[in-house]
Amino acid sequence: MEPAGGCPERSEQIDHNTMSRFFINRPIVAIVISILMTIAVALLQLPIAQYPNIVPPEIQVRANYTGADAQTIEQFLAAPIEQQMSGVDRSNYIQSVNANGSIRMAVNFQVGTDPNVDHILTQMRVNQASSQLPSDVVNSGVTVQKSTAAPLLLIALHSPKGAYDSVFLANYANINLVDQVTRVPGTASGSGAVARKVMGTTVIGGMLAATLIAIFLIPATYYVVERFAANRRK
Repeated sequence: MEPAGGCPERSEQIDHNTMSRFFINRPIVAIVISILMTIAVALLQLPIAQYPNIVPPEIQVRANYTGADAQTIEQFLAAPIEQQMSGVDRSNYIQSVNANGSIRMAVNFQVGTDPNVDHILTQMRVNQASSQLPSDVVNSGVTVQKSTAAPLLLIALHSPKGAYDSVFLANYANINLVDQVTRVPGTASGSGAVARKVMGTTVIGGMLAATLIAIFLIPATYYVVERFAANRRK
């Protein structure tokens, strides 16, 4: 005589059979789930150390010479520093830009070099060139810091109702966000800039396009594949 509550083992076996039948009848769903599970396990188990260093280290040298024109900066700032930088070990090239009484020099090193060692070598060369720089530049200080040619993260601020203009948003980012970002371990520098409407429109348009593709294209593709599989079974 069977118990009033039914057989738990039999009900559990029926549930397993139903689940197996679901995936057997829908092989695409089973394949998608297995791929997602494989990707999730791989992302959790993949060590970061296995990623290769494909970006060459870059050290930036910054100096200010208030009131000087571009020719004066090139003659009294860029030339002495570049002469000392030409002998830095394992450096690829030097690129300098001067504007508005300041100079920004980027020293690019070979892939695989230690950025900390590159920073020390660059700082030593800058110290050797300090005796040839104007006293105003030495007093204001020459900044040497690790950097990269391409930004790692871009943070956009937007006023939905247009209550704040781009100048206000840039000032807000410089006061409240830049310092917080630069305190993150591994961050070389951060800076705020006035955003352009074209860039914001492009970003929003890309997000909308990706959303529409995810909502309409993927389900439509799945429906077509399911219908094709159903017709083949018939």
